[in-house]
Amino acid sequence: MNVEKILETCPMGKASLAELVDEVQRFRIALSQSNISVFHHDTQGKCTWSYNCLLEKDQVLGKTDEQVMPADAAAILSALKRKALKEPGVHEAEVSIEHDNQTLWCLVKAVRTSDESGNVFGTTSVSFDITERKRWETHLKLLMREVNHRSRNQLAVLTSISSYTCANATDMKEFQEKFTTRIQCLAKTNELITKDHWSETSLEQTLEQQLAVYRQNQPGKIKFRGEEVLLKPRAVQSLGLAFGELSTNSTKYGALSVSTGCVEISWTIHNIGSNPVLKITWKETGGPEVVPPEKEGFGSLLLKQVVAQELDGTSELTFSASGVIWKASIGQNNFIHSSHQPDSDEKKPFEKENKLRQELDLTLA
Repeated sequence: MNVEKILETCPMGKASLAELVDEVQRFRIALSQSNISVFHHDTQGKCTWSYNCLLEKDQVLGKTDEQVMPADAAAILSALKRKALKEPGVHEAEVSIEHDNQTLWCLVKAVRTSDESGNVFGTTSVSFDITERKRWETHLKLLMREVNHRSRNQLAVLTSISSYTCANATDMKEFQEKFTTRIQCLAKTNELITKDHWSETSLEQTLEQQLAVYRQNQPGKIKFRGEEVLLKPRAVQSLGLAFGELSTNSTKYGALSVSTGCVEISWTIHNIGSNPVLKITWKETGGPEVVPPEKEGFGSLLLKQVVAQELDGTSELTFSASGVIWKASIGQNNFIHSSHQPDSDEKKPFEKENKLRQELDLTLA
């Protein structure tokens, strides 16, 4: 029997049934373009109707949740529907389901259904796919933990900078000058880290950020030499402070204080056993004869000890008469270099994390 015949014989009238047909069509169109599924279960918990379900109808019709769903999810859904049968109103719960080798999350809302006499004959439930929302929640929690960790780290760094700068300053003016310079240096590293969403940042970019002013004012006097290497956030912060300290001292007392001086920063990757190590050298030439400082301040401590301790490596500061030389080795957990990564789709450097960030489209202020 076609729709026209139904309309002719329907006691409720052609207009009313036509409206009903239109509503059903709109309902189907809306659900087909959404992540929403609708079900009806009888009082025994058996599915009597479903629409827009991930599974085929013959896989769910006439079956209970226990026969269709994983045990954990089935227990939650069965309890939800039993509660809906007993109590009026909307009841909801979240469940996770393994499907096609991935975890899907659903928000399920259930209400009891009854006839005109008030006799309850089952439940109608609506399932919303909230997988993306759960992924956001998970990553936001990780992000907040990262913020908390980095905040504590920043406070520790600021406390250290303040203490050592104060201990070695001869007066308040000197303290203010050195403290401000070091805070500005720290701010530059943070700008890089947050700009890249606390991801990796290239070593060359870290150098550019710290030495941009000096390279602009003295073009050609500061040279970089090395392959593409990405630094982890902790390395960006520690090395950024080190480069800031070296450049400030060089401008005041070293190669960058005279027209004949120059600075070369070079880096290479070496294998120690099977472990890659990043080796960095800051070398000054053509400047005034170097005189070692009478006492060690924050800068010397940072360059000799802090970088090595923070980055699982070694560091050496030499006050050679011909120019300051600083050498540091950085442990493999603090950088990424393509030549030391397995050559496979799953292990390509930076690809997995960057793909996830692109999917989530995280943007930090």
